[in-house]
Amino acid sequence: MNRQGHTGMTLLAFAPLAYLLASDGKLLLAGVCWLGIQAVEPVPDRDFQMPGLSHRGLSHSLLAVVVVGGVLGATGWLLGGYGFDLLYSLLTTLVGVWDWLLSFLPELSTAFLTGLIPNLPPGEIVTTLQQQAGGNVSRWSFALFGVTIGAYGVLAHLLGDVITVRGVKPFLPVSNWRLSLSSLRADSPTANSALFGAGMVAIALVVVATVPGAFLGGPATLSPAGVADAQSTNQTATPQANATNTTNATNASGSTTVSLANQTINGSTITVESVTLSEPGFVVLDSTGPGEESVLEESTIAVSKRLDAGTHQNVSLRVNQSPPGGVANQTTLNSTGTYEAVLYRDSNNNSRFEFITSGRATDRPFVNESGSTARLVADSGSITICGSREDPNATPTPTASIRFPDQRTDGVEVTIRSVTVPQGGFVVVHNQSYLRGGDPTQTSVGYSQYLSAGTHRNVSLTLLQPVQRDQTFVAIPSRDTDGNRSYDYVRTDGFQDVGYTDGGEVVTDTASVTITGSASTSEAVSSATPSDTTTESTTVVTSQPGTSAADSNSGGGVGAWIASHPLGVVAIVLAVIVVIPSLWRRL
Repeated sequence: MNRQGHTGMTLLAFAPLAYLLASDGKLLLAGVCWLGIQAVEPVPDRDFQMPGLSHRGLSHSLLAVVVVGGVLGATGWLLGGYGFDLLYSLLTTLVGVWDWLLSFLPELSTAFLTGLIPNLPPGEIVTTLQQQAGGNVSRWSFALFGVTIGAYGVLAHLLGDVITVRGVKPFLPVSNWRLSLSSLRADSPTANSALFGAGMVAIALVVVATVPGAFLGGPATLSPAGVADAQSTNQTATPQANATNTTNATNASGSTTVSLANQTINGSTITVESVTLSEPGFVVLDSTGPGEESVLEESTIAVSKRLDAGTHQNVSLRVNQSPPGGVANQTTLNSTGTYEAVLYRDSNNNSRFEFITSGRATDRPFVNESGSTARLVADSGSITICGSREDPNATPTPTASIRFPDQRTDGVEVTIRSVTVPQGGFVVVHNQSYLRGGDPTQTSVGYSQYLSAGTHRNVSLTLLQPVQRDQTFVAIPSRDTDGNRSYDYVRTDGFQDVGYTDGGEVVTDTASVTITGSASTSEAVSSATPSDTTTESTTVVTSQPGTSAADSNSGGGVGAWIASHPLGVVAIVLAVIVVIPSLWRRL
């Protein structure tokens, strides 16, 4: 096939992998994989320029798959020793070159290009990619990535040639047996155009199926809650109601009701017996009194994935899925008592519960106005927690705490005097924008590796970017709510790994950070107090590339931009499809 046909076949071959990654919320990783595969795919046709090789000879065999995959795997292993720092340095250099080029353009052109291309700092790109790759990635993971990209790219090329009349000899040099699956000519304009069109359709279908809001809207199961549910640890409950999670959407136009049965559970999963929705929405577990509209940061406990209009039976709510903006996130419920299930709309049809983060402007609750006083559509139930703190034999859970003293620093590292994480977790440091109400998914400047349960002293974190001026930082001990020992707050849009709380408030401590050699000359020192917990360790932890650029006030990171601009993502992909093959042909 010609370059157009090969590109179409590559898209077809990549579509299954793209679906697996994108449906798991790993859009950026999917894009990187495609760029790598698309760059490798034309390699077999370089046999025209290589002495000793005939066209569609060894370069179009399974041996080439092994060789190219092995070379890229070895390259990945060597570069993997630098982790993601090399990528960060490369992106930082490219951004610097881009800014330098913009300085030569007229002001109007600069403003146009700046508005056209999103402001995605290298730190956010690298952090997002690292989180989607699984957090702490070893050099062997980089090697596996190289092998996969190399082998996938060459195989995609062979698939394009095996459907032509000439075919390929896959078992060279052992056998000259030729494999041809059709009588198509490689230079057929019709066949190449059809193959390219089929590839484009396949990728478009993947985008529609996995990106919420793309074109006619993605499936409800791909909401952040749904993704978090798929990635949660395997937790079990034993409610009195049947715990199987089945859906029977049969009443799309009926009334809106909810039934929360009394149940005895282990605290990890609540089962809502029945939900009937007149339009798509969510079920939210609340700790306030029956009928009260006070689902705020301190009372919201868990949220379901988006539910379609109709009747749903035995809807499971995982306790570790607090809605974005909520602070009551915890691994399990600890207190026996009366809880309430409240129904909310998905008013903007984006499969994300945004009642709290929008200041009650979006995803308002369903209200029963049949009586003289409007009331929330809700139902309360008695939840009995096995081994709860009401049990006199239960062991009390220690509270989280953190000491973050004022300090001088070179702008690269900060030190946490002590931190107690009762159930394990992380230390996350935010810039001063957090204190002004900034989005915590955008204000963090560094986070530690996983800390085991107990007290850790002198935790040193390397910041994402060197800090150039004095400012105030906020340190927060955060949970590992999904139990995977990887900080997932940003990746799950605030559903997982939120901060520990005490009395409904996030546990925090602030520090004035003075940069050595800066204009400021004052330094305040705060003393540390011993912790009550019995497990103590001295820990030096290097953060992974942080979750945003230091003191960044830009609204929206890589994940947010991709989620809110699905058509822009498609446009970028289409542009790259055209540009890369064109550049490759000119080499």
